[in-house]
Amino acid sequence: MKHRIIAIAICFAMLAATLVACGVTYDESSTNVTGYVYSPSGELIAKGKVTYHNIFNSGRVVVTINGVTYSTHLSNVVVMEKPNE
Repeated sequence: MKHRIIAIAICFAMLAATLVACGVTYDESSTNVTGYVYSPSGELIAKGKVTYHNIFNSGRVVVTINGVTYSTHLSNVVVMEKPNE
């Protein structure tokens, strides 16, 4: 019985530590997001600043780079974030 109480206490402590990280806010203005869109053959189609991106469960991605919106598969897009310093 003592081991069960200890195990439950450890689980609650881990849950509390996990929920603390949920309070961290994400500020998009503090990052520089660069995106690359490739054709299925591997040719670079677009490169530039990403202003919008959305990923769907089917693997489809909608991404706006330099004001142009592209709708393609997840395997054809690379999005990188770099914090502003």
